[in-house]
Amino acid sequence: MRLLRREDDGSFSLTEFMGLDTPLYAILSHTWGADSQEVTYQDILQNTGHNKNGYKKIHFCADQAEANDLEYFWVDTCCRIRLTSLHETLNLANASIDIAVDKSSSAELTESINSMYQWYKTAGICFVLLEDLVSGQPLDACLTSCRWFSRGWTLQELIAPHYVEFFNQSLQFVGTKRDHAELISATTKIPPRILLEGVEEKSICVAAKMSWAAGRQTKRKEDAAYCLLGLFNVHMPLIYGEGDQAFQRLQEEIVKRHNDITIFAWNPLEKGLHDREYLGLFAPYPANFAESFAIRPFTDVFIEFSATNKGVLFTSEIRLRTKFITQPIIAHVGVFYLFCLGKDSQYGGSERQRHTGIYLRKLGPRLYCRLGNVAMASIPWKTIRGLSTLDVTATHILIDPTVAITKVPFLYRMSSVHVPWRGPVRVDKAYPTTLWDHTDSLYMSARFYGWTLHPVVLALSVRVCNVPLVLLCDYKVEPPVLKAFQPLQRPRETALIFQEKYREDGASWQDLFLQSPSLETLNDTVFIDQGTTSMRIRFTLESKHIQVLYRKITAKSLTFSIVHVPTGLDKPLSQSRLETERLGLGSSPTHMG
Repeated sequence: MRLLRREDDGSFSLTEFMGLDTPLYAILSHTWGADSQEVTYQDILQNTGHNKNGYKKIHFCADQAEANDLEYFWVDTCCRIRLTSLHETLNLANASIDIAVDKSSSAELTESINSMYQWYKTAGICFVLLEDLVSGQPLDACLTSCRWFSRGWTLQELIAPHYVEFFNQSLQFVGTKRDHAELISATTKIPPRILLEGVEEKSICVAAKMSWAAGRQTKRKEDAAYCLLGLFNVHMPLIYGEGDQAFQRLQEEIVKRHNDITIFAWNPLEKGLHDREYLGLFAPYPANFAESFAIRPFTDVFIEFSATNKGVLFTSEIRLRTKFITQPIIAHVGVFYLFCLGKDSQYGGSERQRHTGIYLRKLGPRLYCRLGNVAMASIPWKTIRGLSTLDVTATHILIDPTVAITKVPFLYRMSSVHVPWRGPVRVDKAYPTTLWDHTDSLYMSARFYGWTLHPVVLALSVRVCNVPLVLLCDYKVEPPVLKAFQPLQRPRETALIFQEKYREDGASWQDLFLQSPSLETLNDTVFIDQGTTSMRIRFTLESKHIQVLYRKITAKSLTFSIVHVPTGLDKPLSQSRLETERLGLGSSPTHMG
């Protein structure tokens, strides 16, 4: 770290310090003026450029440092810039960078920006020069409207230093950070304790920190990410020219260090994002976190996840909930997956508590994508408790859905079993859960190809006379094999089918028949005794065109017929005495337990 010192003759010298040898120093925070008016690294070395306006700031910082008995101080404008075609991209005008950084060295530039937060944090005092704060103006009305409060790089310069003094354009002292903490907090939404005590690694969640940067601007797109490195205590190389990709890289680095799922709690504010059918899991801009300032993490959630080339992989178990959405903004109204990410502290605790989350769409087995045309969810805890839950493991949520979304969902649905949303039946359980999609109400293929063999175990709770049924289905053969029975009459077989080891991966017929040979004798028809009459229910699979993911596909559609017969007969005596229905399943969106 290089520090400035004012010599007896009024000139300035630079001294480089390493580690513990660094003396206590003052530091300047300001907004940059015109490049031609800022003091450069070369100006300091050659004692030139004294007619530049920037020298006033250098002398101001030197005066204030001396007034606080500090010999050394740090100013970010004094940088050596080599404007060659190669290094012109390293010109970070209007951004805070290392004093005396040789920008022709990308390694030194990377080191300085990665160290910036720490340099401000360890400074003895930070002087903030508000060059657009006119002398005599009321501070309550003007302080936070200054340009300094809207710049990306000055966020860390506000939070990191322990002691901060503010000065107006006339170089007059107008108060400290502690003096104006409440005013600054009301404008920036940064809690006063953070302003006064700094940010401890676990004291506040990622989404809330991101919200502090939501309204701030940087001259270069990449700096929107680079100016936040210290705030999240992460480090990464600088690649000027990558544009908005820098912010995704930042989020990937944060994920490596913090297992905080609130990083996914952002809103698709931009019009282009609202129009998208699907979104990636990472936010495109800090502005998307503008409404996330009140999010607090779940204290009992410790999830393991990492960014991969397929998406964010959640290796530990996560809990999804199924919720029926009726918001008009969504083109496909129906059941979607809700991933709760944290609590909304704006609504207090206990019964008023609300959970914040995002809606997901299932694309394939263990593969999800964020729904693009709906805002982040804020749902009362009372409602959350009433939703059906689904615990999933080894699950990917896409980071970039633009490529995968075009073919993958349809490949998994090329050979599927569909449960229509008509009739008096609902689905309570569907094993294996990895293949069942609530939104389309169907079983997907385990692989891309329809001919791939895999077991399917389907459980139905029939609303007719409130009698539950269990249905086993094998649609890989012609004709398809269906086996139905009443769980109350076969509790052992029911427990066998729905045991935990089959929940995600399912069971094979051979395994089930080995453990319960009587299952092999069942067929697609079940008789339900209703006293003087019996109800005969027969299940069938028929090839039909169905609508999924805004496209029609051909699938095996599950249907059933109901025939009422006198008790003791296995078939009706005369057609005139029968009430016969041929129905699809599910009178309302399918529910899961």
